Amino acid sequence: MSKKYGIERGTLRYWMNKYPMNSESLSLPSQTIEDVMARKKSNEPDEIAKLQARIKELEKALAFSELGIKARDLMIDLAEKQENIQIRKKFGAK
Repeated sequence: MSKKYGIERGTLRYWMNKYPMNSESLSLPSQTIEDVMARKKSNEPDEIAKLQARIKELEKALAFSELGIKARDLMIDLAEKQENIQIRKKFGAK
């Protein structure tokens, strides 16, 4: 390792003694893992409720937008009939 990375042997030994690599020091304590999982589970119902509320809000916005489109189409149709002019562009004819 010292030749590969250009680190002196003494420095490498010092690091190995100071930072031992056993599996216990590298993993989280089981209590910490359980706490994280419990917090995640307790937040799920709140998050689901927020997402469901957001879905309803977006569905209302979509319905309002669709009504606006229908109203514009109806207004254009009535204007074309009453004024006897073409408002919509015919696609494909050049």
